[in-house]
Amino acid sequence: YDATTGSTLFFGGFNSTELADTWTWNGSVWDKLSPVTSPPALRGASMVYDAATHNVVLFGGLSGAGPVADTWTWDGTNWTKLSVPGPSARSGASMVYDAATNNVVLFGGKGTGGLLSDTWFWNGTAWTSSTLTTSLPAPRYEQSMAYDAQTHDVVLYGGSGVAGAISNTWTWDGSSWTLQLAANPAPRY
Repeated sequence: YDATTGSTLFFGGFNSTELADTWTWNGSVWDKLSPVTSPPALRGASMVYDAATHNVVLFGGLSGAGPVADTWTWDGTNWTKLSVPGPSARSGASMVYDAATNNVVLFGGKGTGGLLSDTWFWNGTAWTSSTLTTSLPAPRYEQSMAYDAQTHDVVLYGGSGVAGAISNTWTWDGSSWTLQLAANPAPRY
């Protein structure tokens, strides 16, 4: 959801081939847009509204040639490709805006070397990698992630791992991941 424009933003996807179209939903009507600049055709890209910058951030995705490591922002009318170093090429990562830290958090995904379990932060101008090497969720992609405004934590659930669908819940408090031991829904991605 793009709070700046008051609409839901949709980009790309897959329908026998990767797509590169941009759409908005205003609550009752889809509108296909024709921005001057646009990301290439992608599926499995990660996208989230960055409340600190009032832009939507898109990262990665899978093109016909494999995963990409591009960062794009949407200002409500046009896409801009940013030339910034950041996470490795991947698809199926999860991104969420962490209102407690005013950063976008990116976790995991599937890269050219396999599944990933790294955590990255976007502050509106640059990517920073977490230096944690222990107590990390297992490598995975296509997991769900959301911000819990009551606890001020990012919540990560499930995903697809090395052995298939995963059924565990992790929380990120701005500095570390913690495995939650409560009962979980069945494994899924």
